This record gives sequence, structure tokens and C-alpha cells, in this order.
Amino acid sequence: MYDSTKQYVDKDDYLEFAGIDLDIELKNSNYDNPTSKTNIFLKNIQVWMYAYIVHRYDTSRFSADYEDWDDATFKEALLWQVKRVLKMGEDEILDRTAYNTLKQHAMANPIKLGGY
Repeated sequence: MYDSTKQYVDKDDYLEFAGIDLDIELKNSNYDNPTSKTNIFLKNIQVWMYAYIVHRYDTSRFSADYEDWDDATFKEALLWQVKRVLKMGEDEILDRTAYNTLKQHAMANPIKLGGY
């Protein structure tokens, strides 16, 4: 199950994934808390991506008594979403590779309309 208190990706994960140091990348960003800017940036993307999944896909399989939530898959998709946000800015669009990662692991199943 998704844990809102957990940070699924940290700056070291992203450095290993993309070779980009987020502290340097966000150096001139507009954060009033410069020591926490990277963690705030990553957490905001994480919260957005989870909300996006919940609102657009069937997440009934992620209930407390059903264990289809996969932290590793969410983390991988989140890394791709961070890469998109750095490149494109916050545009309310889920990265294609992030979506494919979630879909391949049944974490982005379409919501059935009309009871079908």
C-alpha cells in the first residue's frame, strides 16, 4: 500500500538513475527553504503522481487487505516523472515511460465506465 509518509525517491536515487545532481539542478530555484528544496521537490512530484493514479485509474487493488501495491514499480515510474518535470516543467501530464511502467505492473488499469 502507498505510504504518504515515505519518500520513494531521494536525490541519490535520481543521481544514480539520470546522472543529475538535483541539488545543483535546483540551485537557482525559488524555494524559501534551500536546505530542503530537493526533498520538497521530490515529495511534491510523488504526491502529485499518486493523486494522478488514484483519480484516473482503478486502484481498488491497492486496498489495505490486497497487496498489489509495488514500491519498486512506483519508484521507477516516479524517477521517470521527475525526469519529465525537469525537462518540461509541471504540466499535469504523466510521463509516457512512467505510465508504461505502471501499466505493465497493473498499477494503471483503466477505470471501467458503465459497469462493464
